[in-house]
Amino acid sequence: MYIHPSGIRNSLKQTIFEMKYPEVTNEEPSRQYLTWIRNVILKLWKDKAGPWDWPPEEERKECVEELNTLNKLYAEL
Repeated sequence: MYIHPSGIRNSLKQTIFEMKYPEVTNEEPSRQYLTWIRNVILKLWKDKAGPWDWPPEEERKECVEELNTLNKLYAEL
């Protein structure tokens, strides 16, 4: 899976939408997605690692909040 750093927040928002309205997709939510975002992407972003231009820190914090929302939605499954 490849998501450009500028699209991480949109990806999280789309996943939240799909979790709240499962009839919009015929795919099951991926639990690995949460792990991948939390353990890989957000850590790289926080460290400003890699050759990418990362969005501002404020956006990373918003992504962390959205990730917490996703954690709650997954817990309800």
